[in-house]
Amino acid sequence: MRFTKKRRYPFERTSRKDAAAVRRQRLDREKLPLFADEIAEAQPTIDEVMTAREHSWNESQAAERKRTAAHWIEVRARIRALPDHERRLFLDFWNNHRWFPANPSYLATVLHAYQKGDFVEHNGKLVAASTLRYEQKLDQRVAAATDAELAAIIQREPNMALVERARAERERRFRAQTD
Repeated sequence: MRFTKKRRYPFERTSRKDAAAVRRQRLDREKLPLFADEIAEAQPTIDEVMTAREHSWNESQAAERKRTAAHWIEVRARIRALPDHERRLFLDFWNNHRWFPANPSYLATVLHAYQKGDFVEHNGKLVAASTLRYEQKLDQRVAAATDAELAAIIQREPNMALVERARAERERRFRAQTD
């Protein structure tokens, strides 16, 4: 199953972060000038602040990885619950659409859309139901058109899918007449 490995970013202590911590402590002291000495005594050193931030960063990164892994497990269990034929169709659809972000949230969204009927099987593949309905309407429009209407569609229609269908229909009719 297609997925994107999450990159890890270690906490980096920089001079800008140190300067921001110093500035934050100075502003805290300046808020209450009468208690500035007491506030300064209670404030941690910059090294303590940075150590706490690094620890917090590492914990939040681990929690995020754990949450993502749990989401993958939950979505994959939902996929395994599908009947074999549907599971193969769905996984083929997911793995062959490289423009889908390969994360568990998007996979869950696509799976939900499939389960509610937004994707349907057509010619052995999953396709968007709305696309299938649209293409069927185009086919119906072309099939119902007269030869003059087909010519007008080919000459003036900006929708290239409709133009291609009209050309194919005109060719089919021409061959039917000459046979």
